Amino acid sequence: MVQFDHLIHWVPDLDAAVRDYQALGFTVQAGGQHPQFGTHNAAWRLDTRYIELIAVHDEAAARAGLGPDWPEIDVTLRAGGGAGAFGVLVADVAATVANLRSRGVPVDDPQAGSVRRADGSTGVWQYAALQHGPSGRPSSSTTAFRSITGPPGSVSRDSRRIHGLFKG
Repeated sequence: MVQFDHLIHWVPDLDAAVRDYQALGFTVQAGGQHPQFGTHNAAWRLDTRYIELIAVHDEAAARAGLGPDWPEIDVTLRAGGGAGAFGVLVADVAATVANLRSRGVPVDDPQAGSVRRADGSTGVWQYAALQHGPSGRPSSSTTAFRSITGPPGSVSRDSRRIHGLFKG
């Protein structure tokens, strides 16, 4: 199973973006912080799918955590923001990575990620990025897969599902 999950929209100022989306009538939910990437986020949902608004709150951490992706993200933010990636649901990240590699698709090894939510809870996941995105993709898009892990209660019921993120 591969199914659309979410779109990542980089914004220079998260609070301003939340206000702008709310002014347009969207219900935006507070997200949290990604300590390893120096980012924070919020989202508006369309049933189980969502648009993730994401901004940098610690540039030094973002430069270090986002590594080779940082220059392109920085250009996107300086230009006013824009779509940077999209997520897909997958049944099993490790199996997806193995399947892609067996077909000659270059994909990184799984890594750990986390979000510290405004309510103090923490969501943790494992992800692996494709080294090249789908053909015809915008140059700033990225492709990866992630699955939510962690102790019971560490993530909301909705975010326990396994999904992926395409980054390229």
